[in-house]
Amino acid sequence: MRFPSDDVTVARCALDPATGRPVAELSVTGRAAREGAYTVTVEFQDEREEAVDRGVGTGGGLAVGAIGRTKAVGARAYAGGVPRCVVHDAEFRSAEPVATAGP
Repeated sequence: MRFPSDDVTVARCALDPATGRPVAELSVTGRAAREGAYTVTVEFQDEREEAVDRGVGTGGGLAVGAIGRTKAVGARAYAGGVPRCVVHDAEFRSAEPVATAGP
């Protein structure tokens, strides 16, 4: 069984120099059987691996086998050094209509 979170990797985890907010740069590989959109929730953790914030990144129109990029940004500045970025959840929504039985 494949989960949408298996299609997502954290490519970079850092602090935005202007705002101090944590930023996760994400790489998403379309491994579903059809084109669709991903919504990824990233948890930003401190050095004790405790959650301190969350951010959401979205990417749409990702074809089968294609690689897309998106960012998830925390809501507030992080003062504890460099955060850890962990994929908390990922959701896939097909862009193709569901086939219906004809008359």
